[in-house]
Amino acid sequence: MSGTTTRKLCCLSIGLETFIMNAADGMKVAALLQGAKPATREYAGSGEFTYRTEAMDAEVTWTSVRADQVSALQGDKPPRRRRGAASTVEAP
Repeated sequence: MSGTTTRKLCCLSIGLETFIMNAADGMKVAALLQGAKPATREYAGSGEFTYRTEAMDAEVTWTSVRADQVSALQGDKPPRRRRGAASTVEAP
């Protein structure tokens, strides 16, 4: 056995968002989200929000990934999303 350690990675998809992370951490997140309900947050005024949940559970998938399957973006970085910014898609 060589002296190098291979980092185990996973692809964790939550709804339409996809993340690459440490495999063990991804398993923990996936386990915590089992039974979670997707929700939309709406501003109700005076600093208050209301939340509407969907009937179905959140779609969470965990896939093992090899390090050679992952590449980093080169050049310009994509714009960062604001913390807490909702990513909703509405049908026309």
